[in-house]
Amino acid sequence: MALRAVRPELKEIWIKNFKSLKDVRVRLGRFNLLIGPNRSGKTNFLEALDLLRAIYFPRPGSEQVSPFLRWWGYDRAVWRRDESLPITIGLLMDIAGYEVLFETTFTGIGGAFRLLREVVDVKGVVRLEKEGGLLRIRHDEEFLDRAGEEVEEAHETAPSAIAWPSSELKRQLAEVGKEGLVNYTVELGEGEQSCFLWLYGKSVSACYLKTVAIAIEADGKATIFSPATSAPDISGRISTQPLTWVVRSALRYLLENVLILRPLDARKIREQMARPIKERRLSEDALNLHGVLYLLFMEKGRLPERMEAAIKDIFGEDVSIAFTLTEDGRVYMRVFEGDLELDPPMISDGFYKVLAILTAIETRPSILAVDELENSLHLEAIERILDELRDADCTVIAITHSPLVIDLVDPADIILVERDEEGATVMRRIPDPEALKKRLAEHGLTFSEGWLYGRVL
Repeated sequence: MALRAVRPELKEIWIKNFKSLKDVRVRLGRFNLLIGPNRSGKTNFLEALDLLRAIYFPRPGSEQVSPFLRWWGYDRAVWRRDESLPITIGLLMDIAGYEVLFETTFTGIGGAFRLLREVVDVKGVVRLEKEGGLLRIRHDEEFLDRAGEEVEEAHETAPSAIAWPSSELKRQLAEVGKEGLVNYTVELGEGEQSCFLWLYGKSVSACYLKTVAIAIEADGKATIFSPATSAPDISGRISTQPLTWVVRSALRYLLENVLILRPLDARKIREQMARPIKERRLSEDALNLHGVLYLLFMEKGRLPERMEAAIKDIFGEDVSIAFTLTEDGRVYMRVFEGDLELDPPMISDGFYKVLAILTAIETRPSILAVDELENSLHLEAIERILDELRDADCTVIAITHSPLVIDLVDPADIILVERDEEGATVMRRIPDPEALKKRLAEHGLTFSEGWLYGRVL
C-alpha cells in the first residue's frame, strides 16, 4: 500500500550540541519570528533544521558525503568543537490527533557520519527506540490491554473472518504472548542499520480489527499494535492505515519538505533562464525561481490567485506576469506594468524577494524558514508578506533585525534569542504577552523599543 502523508503539526523542537545550541528547547506556533543580536544563534537554529533534512533526505548525488562538510567537518559543527559530544535534535508533533515525539542522536567523529539512537514515541500507544542493531518496542500497557480484548473478541465472534497478515504474527503472539509485547527487543541484521523512516518501511503486512491495526514490521521481526487510523492526507484523501505507518509517512513529509530561504542575490536570479523541468521545490537561494513559477503558471495558464492578489496589492493593480520560452527552449519571465514590458534589469530586487516568498508558500513546504525577512522590502510590502506567512499552510520561522518588522508582529509570536555567559544560545518566548503589551503601553513604548533598550522585557 502506498502511504499518503498526513500533515504533522510541529509543536516543539529541541537541539543539543549543535554549534552554539548547547541545549535549546523552544515551543513553536504556526508563525514564529526570531529576534536577537548578531551571533546569538538565530541562523544556527535554521541550519539545525537544514541538517536534519540533509541527514534523512540528502540532495541527489550526496548520499555518501558527510552532512557536516558544509561546516568543514564535525568538529566545527559540534558545541565547542568537542567531537566527543553527539548532536541531538528532537521534535514534538501532533499527527492525526496523537502526540508524537521524534528524537535522533548522531555523530560525525573521525569524518564518519553515524546515527547513534532514534526514538519515535506515540504517546499512549507505542515507543520505538533503535540503538545500533537493536530495536526496542514498548507498548503502552493500557492500550495493549484494549487491543488484546479486541483480538480475543474477534476470535470468539468470527475467527475465520480475521485476515491475519501472515502466519508470522500467529507465531509471535504464541511465542511471547500479550505480556511479552509490552516491552521487548529484537535484533536487526547487519543490513538493517538504517533509520526509522526506512527500516519500518519494510512492513510485511497488517490486519485490521474494529479499532486496532496489527502490523508486522522490520522484515517480520517486530509485531506492533496501534490504532487503525483513517486520517485525511495532505490532498484530503482518506485511507485506513496503522497509526505507525501514518506517523512514518508524516515524519518523512516533514523532514523532506523543509525549505530555508537564504538572503537572495537578485542579480543571479535575473540571469537564470533554465529549461523547463518538473521541479516544484524552490532552492534555498531561489535560483530556480523562474522554473518553479513557470510550472505553477502552466497548471492553470496563470499564477495562483493568492499570489496574483498579493503581487497586485504590493506593486500595483496594473502589474502582471506571464511566461514564454526562448528560441533555445529556456523559461523567460515577462513582467508588465500595464502595456509596458519590463526587461529583467528594470525589475527591482524587492520584486524578486516577494516572488520568492510567495512561491515558497505556494509550494506548501512542511517548514518554511525565511532569513533576513526585511531585506529589499518596503514596510507596506513587509506587512502584506507577513499576512501571507501567517496564513501559510505550514510552520513558518522568520528571522529579522528590523524594529519595524518586530512592531508588526504580536509578541506571542516572537522568540527572543541571546547568548548566556557561557556563549550558549538561549531561546525564550514572552511568558505573558498580554501583560507585556500593557506594560509597554504604560511606558509609551513599542515592543522593539522595549527590546532594544531593555526597559521592559
